Amino acid sequence: MTPHRMARCMELWPIDRLIPYARNARTHSDAQIAQIAASIREFGFNSPILVDSHAGIIAGHARLLGVRPRNSFRISTS
Repeated sequence: MTPHRMARCMELWPIDRLIPYARNARTHSDAQIAQIAASIREFGFNSPILVDSHAGIIAGHARLLGVRPRNSFRISTS
């Protein structure tokens, strides 16, 4: 078994670099995405999207969908 490593840093990545996990079991309604987008507008992007070493999203699919309407070019990842 390979031990998991914690992220050593946060980086700003272009949103187009991120690869959503095709088999992500979580789904979000348009209303939920709108709530997330409103929260990001009001409070900022405070929770980074967790990615693996190949830019695959581990956690944060909904946050990515929430920032896309804002045409954000870079978001924080760890």
